[in-house]
Amino acid sequence: MFRTAGNDIYNGISLDQRLAQAIGSQTTLPSLQLGAESGGSTGDCDSGYSCAYSRNISWAGPQTPLAKETNPVSAFDRLFQGTEAELSEAERTRRREQRLSVLDSVTQEATRLRLELGASDRHKLDEYLTGVRALELRVQNLGGDACEAEEPAPVANFQERVAAMSDLIVLAFQCDLTRIITFMQANAGSNQTFPWLNVFDGHHQISHHQGNAANHASLRAIDTWEVQQFASLLQRLAAVQEPGGSLLDNALVFFSSEIEDGDAHRHTNMPILLAGRGGGAVQPGAHLRFTNNRPVDDLFLSVLRAFGIPDASFGERGTTPLTLA
Repeated sequence: MFRTAGNDIYNGISLDQRLAQAIGSQTTLPSLQLGAESGGSTGDCDSGYSCAYSRNISWAGPQTPLAKETNPVSAFDRLFQGTEAELSEAERTRRREQRLSVLDSVTQEATRLRLELGASDRHKLDEYLTGVRALELRVQNLGGDACEAEEPAPVANFQERVAAMSDLIVLAFQCDLTRIITFMQANAGSNQTFPWLNVFDGHHQISHHQGNAANHASLRAIDTWEVQQFASLLQRLAAVQEPGGSLLDNALVFFSSEIEDGDAHRHTNMPILLAGRGGGAVQPGAHLRFTNNRPVDDLFLSVLRAFGIPDASFGERGTTPLTLA
């Protein structure tokens, strides 16, 4: 990563985009980038580092960060109705005025298909259509401003937005619309508040805890809530059955942050959770602790191998895949 607040940003390709290069052509969307907090990618966001670094975790190349979709309505439309750019002006106007349900256009086909299915498959189809309808209504009620701003205010309905994005992740995988999704809950240095947890100060402010017990208590409350959202996502993935096991059995879900300790700004001893079995590539239930400053790049190299990508290296230091099975 090249330190700059200008246009001469420079970073490596991210893991998700290396995967997208290899398998992205197999689905409608090569990859999907989601988030719950918006913000532009220009300007100085932290000590001379461009906002492009702190507001994007998906990079298609050294100077190509991929902006995340932070509006659940737009994300839903992209998954099930195509992007706005693909539509005529008349169609965009019609959708804005009528908010025509995505299911209305497939009801007849679904009814025909239902007659050809057995009882078990009919139940699955009904369950799926009901889930899509419920999610559609949910994201329509959330709305939100997808426009980027240099210094965005805390996102309204942040709690509901996170939940809606998690629902979209499950549905996108279940429908095999994409096999690669990144979700950046908040930007680096975010001062999002958590009033439902009785945390009213900004997250970034609290992270510079200075050993203060009250700050530690607030951080524990936030951390607990975030891990609960992760656990909820995993439970929903595990509930979707498909050939070879559950959706979670056939997936790998990486969960971490960009820093170990906010006060010290350390990037070692990172807290990482890797869930799922990756179709048998990973044996879950283990707590692995690595010494000698083992780089996370080695873990990413292992993930590439799990997808059948035999790269010899990844990132700046990834040369030796971890043994995960």
